[in-house]
Amino acid sequence: MKKQPSGHYTKKQASEYLGRSPRTIERLQAAGRLPVSRTFDSPTGKENLYSLKSLERLKKEFEQEAQPPPQILAPDTPDDSHAMTGQTSGHVSEQLQAALLTILERQANTDERLLYVVETIQQRALPPAPAKTEKATDPAPTPETQPRASVGEKIMLSLADAAALSSLSENHLREAIKAGKLKGRIIGRGYKIKRADLDSYIKKL
Repeated sequence: MKKQPSGHYTKKQASEYLGRSPRTIERLQAAGRLPVSRTFDSPTGKENLYSLKSLERLKKEFEQEAQPPPQILAPDTPDDSHAMTGQTSGHVSEQLQAALLTILERQANTDERLLYVVETIQQRALPPAPAKTEKATDPAPTPETQPRASVGEKIMLSLADAAALSSLSENHLREAIKAGKLKGRIIGRGYKIKRADLDSYIKKL
């Protein structure tokens, strides 16, 4: 039987090196963040091997992602001259929302639970609330009437969203994911695709 090549790790060994579960190793491989360097005939069958160089790079990325995000400071007082007009304290500014989404998306690469958070924030994103005036007579929006983010504004896309944006069929996109040409992962009941990954795939067609 062949000896395991030096400088290459099995899935179990990679899991112990990175401090992540074997399932996470599989998701990292499917997402293209941890490429398979070669295969190895082990006593239990053929196994994928990952290079030490790739594992060291990922470990550094995880350490950077674990660093606390920069603080986002609000104006000191409600009367601050730079405070944005037309917004109440109960609404998050567009700049703050964009910063939070960026932080969450970075962490979501290794924690699928955060993908739900990112998508929920996008779908419930609201425009700045109009300033209250005495003549305002429009009723307050209800959950049913609140506008949701359009497909073009989403960071995470379902197959249906990706098909609508790219004019490609859902079946074509699904096959591209299975073939490793398009990055995507199964979250919940179906595939989720990052908008940036879809744009990159379309440019290569």
